[in-house]
Amino acid sequence: MRHKLNHSHCTISNGMKKCLLSLVFFLAFSLEGQSNIRNFLNISKSKYSFENFIPLPKGIPEISGLYFDGTVVWTINDGGNPAEIFGLTNIYDSTVALNDDNIIKTQFPLPLKNNDWEALTGDADFIYIGDFGNNPGNRKDLSIYKISKSQIQNNRVEQVDTIQFFYPEQSNFESRFFHNFDCEAMFVKGDSIYLLTKNWQNRNSEIYRLPKTKGFHAAQLIGSFNPNFLVTDACLVENEIFITGYNFRGKQFIGKLNFGTWNDFEKQKIKMKHGQIEGICYIPNKGFILSTEQRKTRCAGIFTIKSKE
Repeated sequence: MRHKLNHSHCTISNGMKKCLLSLVFFLAFSLEGQSNIRNFLNISKSKYSFENFIPLPKGIPEISGLYFDGTVVWTINDGGNPAEIFGLTNIYDSTVALNDDNIIKTQFPLPLKNNDWEALTGDADFIYIGDFGNNPGNRKDLSIYKISKSQIQNNRVEQVDTIQFFYPEQSNFESRFFHNFDCEAMFVKGDSIYLLTKNWQNRNSEIYRLPKTKGFHAAQLIGSFNPNFLVTDACLVENEIFITGYNFRGKQFIGKLNFGTWNDFEKQKIKMKHGQIEGICYIPNKGFILSTEQRKTRCAGIFTIKSKE
């Protein structure tokens, strides 16, 4: 799949094209208050399309999850890349030129292995990195890494707690394409971590709950819903879960679901060509940021998305 861009908006070297393998999208809405958050997804009326393009720094070849801690947008690279965490600033400020100097605030390695990092989230004291990508359905080492923010602020991570888990419903660990035990979406609330599965077989999504404590845990199945697409990330805004994903035809979606009741799911297709949305986070009074992998040869960058009634 190829995403056609106006090259007058994108001047980039061949070397940088090889490094920049992801896109980040800023939803150009000023969302002030819960009523406007609800109106953001007026499924029956709204359609979304892109505008503007700015390349991303070359230090983030494959953006996966996104998490906003109140000051910085944190992100990670997908599996197969170095185990690093990145802090991004100014990516939602149109008055600031976006380049390597003022986007990447923090970049340093973690004493971990990036098997298949797919999501990250956080609370007041910790950041959680989800190493639970499971495309072939055969992993028995699903993990979430819990890192104190104080260590990250001091640019020195030495202590990492590992939360290991398994799905009690899974009995088949043969490598295969169609199964329901992949996962790329995670958020936290209270003393729990919530996972939304990426079901290759039935395109539903199961909701599992885990404690935040290190150890080996059975993930507790607490709900499910039917997005009819492959869920790639989620973030919690008050009592609504905002979800991203795509279907087998390459169509990209954003949706919302009520927390706790897991009902009233709504979704809206995002008009884009040849991208794959992989992350979402919400910046209060600013909007949502979405990340998507680059497809084929197109350079990576930041897009704004506007709503068309």
